[in-house]
Amino acid sequence: MAELQNNYEASVAKAEDLQRRSELTEARLVRAEKLVSGLSSEQVRWKSTAEILEEDMTNLVGNMILSSGYISYLGPFTLKYRIEILDKWITYL
Repeated sequence: MAELQNNYEASVAKAEDLQRRSELTEARLVRAEKLVSGLSSEQVRWKSTAEILEEDMTNLVGNMILSSGYISYLGPFTLKYRIEILDKWITYL
C-alpha cells in the first residue's frame, strides 16, 4: 500500500510539474507572438530606412567631395556666397 501511495504522490508531483511547465510555455508563446507582431509593424520603417541607406551609399563619394570642398574652400566666405557655390557644385556633381 505504501509503494502505491509513493507512486501516486510521484505521479501527482510530475503532473503538477508538467502543468506548471505547460503554463510557462504558453505564457512564453503569448509573449513571443506579441513581440513578433510588434516587430512586423516595424517592417515598413525598416524597408524605408534600408532604401535611404542604399541611396546614401550611392551618394557617399559625392557627399564626401562636397563636404571636403566646402570645408577646404568656402570657410572664409559669406553665407550667401557659400550657399550659391554649394548649389552650383551640387548641380555639377
